[in-house]
Amino acid sequence: MEYKINNQLLWLSELFEKNNVRWILDSGSLLSIIREGKFFKGDDIDISVLREDREKVLGLKKNFENKGFIFAPRLKKNGISSVAIWTKKESKFDLPIDLKFFYKKSNIRWSPSVYSKNATNKGMKHLLNIAIKMPFYFIHRLFPLESKSYDIWRKSFNFFFSGQGYWSVPADFMENTIFLEDTMIRIPKDYKKYLEFRYGKNWKTPIKKWNYTRSDGAIILENPFKKNKKIKLKNQ
Repeated sequence: MEYKINNQLLWLSELFEKNNVRWILDSGSLLSIIREGKFFKGDDIDISVLREDREKVLGLKKNFENKGFIFAPRLKKNGISSVAIWTKKESKFDLPIDLKFFYKKSNIRWSPSVYSKNATNKGMKHLLNIAIKMPFYFIHRLFPLESKSYDIWRKSFNFFFSGQGYWSVPADFMENTIFLEDTMIRIPKDYKKYLEFRYGKNWKTPIKKWNYTRSDGAIILENPFKKNKKIKLKNQ
């Protein structure tokens, strides 16, 4: 397959490889590249990084800002767990980057995740909750992404409408990687098995109504912070 790799991802992969960051292209970005040969329309770039390399990534903040990005680390229970990276109008790049740090517990790599509480509902209750949330989606556009007001809005929104979940995947998928053919883009070595773990045996077939909370094999709602808690994955 011929892959249409945009300049932003090429720049990002070169930056990480130069600084010895252990990372992979992940989630919908990986699925779209492997299945379609390009990114889904309107998608962001999903990046997963081993927790051990978090300080390396945070040390690259100036590199991102010099390219016209807003670099916004997000705090969770165990410190910075992810970085939201948005583009400014003057940037030559146009896709936001969703970067997550993955901790390790036993043979599992995990990262905190916010999920919609409404995602577990069905029928009229699901539709009612969507209607209640809609005004909040319009309000957030009033605040600049790097502003304190936006940060307060995001935390308030998550408090009322979101729950605490976790991305949890077998560590081997993130620790054993290869380059995507003739590129510097890292993907899981056994990427087909990984995509099957995430999206099911029919991952090559597009699904119109995708709900990642209910359907993604990497999302769990149990708390791995509890002492002696064993993480049980959906598809294992």
